[in-house]
Amino acid sequence: METKFKKDDVVYERVNPSSKLVVGDFRDGLYYCRLQENFRRNFVFQERELRGPVIRKSTEGLVL
Repeated sequence: METKFKKDDVVYERVNPSSKLVVGDFRDGLYYCRLQENFRRNFVFQERELRGPVIRKSTEGLVL
């Protein structure tokens, strides 16, 4: 099954984008993630609840 995010990708929750999450696994249509600052806390999300990093274009080039 093709997934949008791969293991170890940094993603953000759509409703709380201030926390960086790291994808740990993808099983049965669910992403198992953990906080980047605290690997002990695990969270489970569907793909529609997550987004990748926002890349904005500026006059000086790409800004991550």
